[in-house]
Amino acid sequence: MELPINQAVLAGETLYIGGVVSTDYNENVLEKGNFSGQVKVVIKKLVDILNSANMTLDNLVFVNMYISKMSFLEELNDLYAILIPEPYPARKVLEIKFTINDIMVELTAIASLKKKVIT
Repeated sequence: MELPINQAVLAGETLYIGGVVSTDYNENVLEKGNFSGQVKVVIKKLVDILNSANMTLDNLVFVNMYISKMSFLEELNDLYAILIPEPYPARKVLEIKFTINDIMVELTAIASLKKKVIT
């Protein structure tokens, strides 16, 4: 059964991106047991979604990261600093229990064609 959701919705110049996880199109978990590998898959999928709306990682304004263990936070931060360009979007990280076995990371994001960083 197809779920009643969309991966992303463009409203005006703002793109709202739903839960991105490390699965293929058949819902098979990729990079099982490999946190870094799952983060890289999730960011790659995020790039593909952004590109479909003629956006890039530079258009990100907010990212929610959900991880299976807070002990992965340092590793997440190291990867994030490499994979996401500065100026970084606002971000929140939460530890959650996933309903899909073997998922270690999920993200949701908001991107905008008009991005302005306030420091």
